[in-house]
Amino acid sequence: MAPLPASSIRLRVFSKEEDVPEAKRALKYLLPDAEIQTETLSAEEDGGVFLTELTVLIAKTTRQRDVKKFITLLTENLDRKERKHLREDAENRLDEEGNFFLRLNVKEASEGRLVLSETGLHVKIKVRAFPKSKAPQMVTEWLQTEVACQR
Repeated sequence: MAPLPASSIRLRVFSKEEDVPEAKRALKYLLPDAEIQTETLSAEEDGGVFLTELTVLIAKTTRQRDVKKFITLLTENLDRKERKHLREDAENRLDEEGNFFLRLNVKEASEGRLVLSETGLHVKIKVRAFPKSKAPQMVTEWLQTEVACQR
């Protein structure tokens, strides 16, 4: 069972100040060896997008050992229903550059569990495909194989 061929992983979380420790735990669970970068987005005083200050936390890697560990973690810890959902929605989660996107629940990830979410921890997986047009097929096959072989 071959893992999804990927060249990089980028994780990003937007967090209120009081939730930063939980977000850092989630990122360290997913990419334990990656450095976490932080950036502060100030609150908009004129009723803009952010009413409170937010911290953006980013962890990324191109090290193949870490990329493979992440793909394995994702494969082994998403349940069958969630992998099926990803497979059915794979084309909508891929861009023209071969990036595969999903989101995970921050609280669950900080506790060592992976649960898909509509908000939360943003995951970008750069699928290694040549030509790039093969990325959707590769993702679908990977998810299909995993769904058939896992829980």
